[in-house]
Amino acid sequence: LGHCKFLAPNGQLINGPLLEVLVEVELAPDGALLVRPREHTGVALNREVIAALMQNDPSCQHAALSQLHRTVGDLESTQFAPGQPATYVPLLKRISVELTSNGAFQPSSATPSAAGKKRSPTALTEKMVITEAWCLYSRSKPSSVWARDANLLADSIPERNVEIPTAAWSISHGPSKLEQILDEQIKQNSDKK
Repeated sequence: LGHCKFLAPNGQLINGPLLEVLVEVELAPDGALLVRPREHTGVALNREVIAALMQNDPSCQHAALSQLHRTVGDLESTQFAPGQPATYVPLLKRISVELTSNGAFQPSSATPSAAGKKRSPTALTEKMVITEAWCLYSRSKPSSVWARDANLLADSIPERNVEIPTAAWSISHGPSKLEQILDEQIKQNSDKK
């Protein structure tokens, strides 16, 4: 839920959902797809988008991020309904102003609709724009206990100002980031020689 999009100062495109809500999809007898939140799985901030924001935006405050993690972690997935933006728009508005100094929430009503002109995607700028858009991703079920523990580990590292092994870091930031970090370390080592 909540699509975040902007071009970071280093040229990296940050484009993805801010909140993850696990859902179940069922085929109804009449052929309709029933999409409903999975019970007792909670809501989580999307790790990849948040990590990219923290790396690329110096105004992204760790204290605000920790508070958002706690707030979002206390929510139940059944509190959100993708078809009812009123259930999650207030949280997205809060995230847009607390996460970074250049964030803004843009409701879909602020863009042309199907009744008027063709709706165009949000323009790509260095200003973070969050919309109430939602999408479905398919993936295998993660262990909610593992996910909670990984989030707690990731949150506690900056508070203690300790360096952890790169492999352990990649657990909370995603395997795609490991290659990026290793390339940066190789470049730093070659620059020193």
